[in-house]
Amino acid sequence: MPVDDPYFSKQWNVWDSASKSPAGGYSVKAPSLWRVTRGSDSVRVAVLDTGILPHPDLDGQTVPGYDMISADSPLALKNAGDGDGRDPNPSDPGDWATRGFCYRNSPAYPSSWHGTFVAGQIAAKADNGLGITGVAPGVKIQPVRVLGHCGGWDSDIIAGMTWASGGHVDGITDQTADEKARVVNLSLGYTYDTKAERDEFCTPYAAAASAARDRGSVLVAAAGNDGANANLAVPASCSGFYSVGATSGRGFSASYSNIGSSVDFSAPGGDMLVEGTADGIVSLGNSGQTGAVADGWKYVRYEGTSMAAPQISAAAALLYSLGTTQVNDIGDELRALMRPHRPYSSTYARKAIKYDGRTYYINLNCSGNDWCGAGTLDLSRAEVPLGPPVVVGKPTIGEPLTVTRGPWVRVPAHVSYEWYRDGVQFYNQGAGSYSPTRDDVGHTFSVRIAPGTYAFARFTSMSEPTVPVADGPTVTMTGLPETFRYGSTQTVTVTAKDGDVPADGMVEIRRGTVVLAKGATTNGVATIAIPGTAWLRGQNAVRAAFVGADSAASSSKSYPDVLIALPTSVSTSLPTSVRYTSRATLVMKVNVPGVLAPTGPVRVYDGSKRIVSTVLYSSQKGTRSILLPRLSKGYHDIKVSFGGDQYVANKVSAVRRIRSY
Repeated sequence: MPVDDPYFSKQWNVWDSASKSPAGGYSVKAPSLWRVTRGSDSVRVAVLDTGILPHPDLDGQTVPGYDMISADSPLALKNAGDGDGRDPNPSDPGDWATRGFCYRNSPAYPSSWHGTFVAGQIAAKADNGLGITGVAPGVKIQPVRVLGHCGGWDSDIIAGMTWASGGHVDGITDQTADEKARVVNLSLGYTYDTKAERDEFCTPYAAAASAARDRGSVLVAAAGNDGANANLAVPASCSGFYSVGATSGRGFSASYSNIGSSVDFSAPGGDMLVEGTADGIVSLGNSGQTGAVADGWKYVRYEGTSMAAPQISAAAALLYSLGTTQVNDIGDELRALMRPHRPYSSTYARKAIKYDGRTYYINLNCSGNDWCGAGTLDLSRAEVPLGPPVVVGKPTIGEPLTVTRGPWVRVPAHVSYEWYRDGVQFYNQGAGSYSPTRDDVGHTFSVRIAPGTYAFARFTSMSEPTVPVADGPTVTMTGLPETFRYGSTQTVTVTAKDGDVPADGMVEIRRGTVVLAKGATTNGVATIAIPGTAWLRGQNAVRAAFVGADSAASSSKSYPDVLIALPTSVSTSLPTSVRYTSRATLVMKVNVPGVLAPTGPVRVYDGSKRIVSTVLYSSQKGTRSILLPRLSKGYHDIKVSFGGDQYVANKVSAVRRIRSY
């Protein structure tokens, strides 16, 4: 295990150790990115929730927060439950309620310790031999209490957003730029019945979110647990928030999760109703049913979009920890971290769910539907370097230096290269190789590589500088024509001089790392024959390398010469007629000058329809008899296509007409 926390094996949402295919299951795969960072303690995540309780897994993981619940009316004071209004103490007094406490006939329920649970998901301490680990255990939690016994007032939640993101709230000391939260998590919300209601209540949230984003904070909100239209959820669907839906341990949409086009991302939230108790999310709690019990800390399982959102918040905090500074860039990176939704399942397309004595049939597929967002969070998709690239090769005039990319969390499919001479960029053509010239003698080289994926392009990696390029003789090579055919021997003349003094020693004719021929200079000159079978079809970039003797090593410039494949002729013989109940035999012959036994794929066509696919083997020495399938009555135009190989050109035969009767 990557950590020693004993309940880590139960945290399938962080890394599903029970899953072998795919590795890590449908978790966020946080350990993949932990190899680079577990989060910086300078990055703060504000948890706007019920407050927070002491817990050993949060020791040292929090920074000062605030209780933002106002008490400017008897109802507000009743909801606050701590006997006062706004103050610097975000401790959770409990959010329990007796029947009828919040409104007429409202249900009774125990304290949830919801804020402590969410805080643990984000930043529970890792490797303390206790409990669980957060997705970003290196960052700090800033608890902001905005929810009481009966939920929260929009005005208090918006004030909490404003203060946490570094804005001003009357009567409260502003935070400094270093104190503010870079990420604001809101595992809260309400799903309205109509778009008009949603639009009305979104107006103040959107304004506050815009201001918070301008101050450099990302806002993440739960999409809602009503199994309803996420587009009506406030604040998740409001402008400026990232809306997060929930998935199960099997990667399907959770049965309770709100869905809709406003959902930006999905993350594990568990689905105990469908998949069983073990599918719940494990985090921090307290045994108190009303007020907190001293030393009553424990670990509990919850499910919900409230559990999905903190994992997106933790991911954003990890990205800030990697050095991203702009809110929009965080959004781009989060989108790039989304794993495509699990493939469609007919079983989950009409999943039977029993609830309150009734059976419901629900489509829990995200794939193929525009209601679960861009994908499910997968931190193993981060194209972030684990180590520097390496410049390979001895810095020698004319000899190519190449680059190995080094280790990555996820190896980019494409990268760009920036070459530096003595620390100053001089070459940026996306090339993974460079051949030093005489002007480079005495200088060192290093390379910076960047992922080709736009969202990750800022996560670059720089190699160590090479040793300086050594001086060497001037090497020239002449005699190669621009084009020639395979099999033809080519003779080149190589000269090597140290200034005006001939340099004698061994010379190799190289294509990349392959030596095509060798020779030695006498009085600085060598004549070397390159065998006709040494060439590759297409371009051959060839150079002469003086490998040293009485002088240092050096090479000529590389000469791109084009090899033309040997010409091919394909002849066929075929009867002019055949009974439709019989099968005709076609004889094909492939002739390639200088090649006794050409090989390659063979396809026979009746007009444009392919009727036979076979292979010409070397043992057949260029001739093959092919039994055609039965042909329908009428005339048929038969031709043969020979595929050739890298030395032998492709060719199509002339058409032969046969009548089937």
